[in-house]
Amino acid sequence: MVDEFEKKYNALKVPEPVDTQTNKINAQEQEAAKSAAEYVQASKSHIVQYEKQLEKFRTMIAFDQMTFEDLNEVFP
Repeated sequence: MVDEFEKKYNALKVPEPVDTQTNKINAQEQEAAKSAAEYVQASKSHIVQYEKQLEKFRTMIAFDQMTFEDLNEVFP
């Protein structure tokens, strides 16, 4: 009886499933990396613009010392 089970066990071959998802996952990963790089680049350009605006605010006259002419000159 044990020999019979051993023969059946050794004869049993379980097929390995075919991997169909790895390529899709790798493609999604590459797309996400590309999207993240574009976002970082856009964010850096926004930071440069905001730093220019910030420098403008740092160098202008204080609001409590501004006249209406100064205000119209700074904020047209």
